[in-house]
Amino acid sequence: RSQHKKRISRLIRGFDNALQRLRTQKFDLDSKITFGKFKADVLREELVVIQAFEERDNALLDRVNSLSKEQLSIAKEIEVTEDKVATKMDDVSTWESKNTDLLEECKQLISGLSSEIRAELLKVYHRKIKRQKNRDGDGESDGESDGESEEESDDDMSDDDFSDDEEREETCPAGCKTEIFEKVKQLRERRLDQTEVLNAYRKSLEIGRA
Repeated sequence: RSQHKKRISRLIRGFDNALQRLRTQKFDLDSKITFGKFKADVLREELVVIQAFEERDNALLDRVNSLSKEQLSIAKEIEVTEDKVATKMDDVSTWESKNTDLLEECKQLISGLSSEIRAELLKVYHRKIKRQKNRDGDGESDGESDGESEEESDDDMSDDDFSDDEEREETCPAGCKTEIFEKVKQLRERRLDQTEVLNAYRKSLEIGRA
């Protein structure tokens, strides 16, 4: 009987010890669960913040991509415009050279004459005259001088030297052959034709730069 009591006491102590261990384990588990919940809440908040940043980053990335495409498009337009301007500048330079060559041809034509006759013939060459708008058409005059829009430069004389008495009848200077005088007038017609083309290119160039 005494042994039976001892055995029961051992069983009770064993049960108490096991119960205590279970209580300790439960406390540990409760602590871990509480910490886990807290950590899960923190992670959820971090996820919300990260998603918000991700949405903003995606929006910024889309904006950057859009601006990059726009920049490339503008750069292409600038490149095309610069090419067109360069081409028009070449055209302007070409026609300016033609006018320069024509002036040299005129000077060469009259080089053997006296200085007074050369000055008179150069006035004829540079004179601003009224021309018909459509020389091959109905013959109506536009009433404006082609020379008014010319932007020539000459080392020997200024435009003011050739603006006098536009309406007067031109006559061959004394001592000058009629053939040379008529040739100078033909060169003037060529100059006016070339100047019309040159001014058209200059106007187109100004529009292209605008």
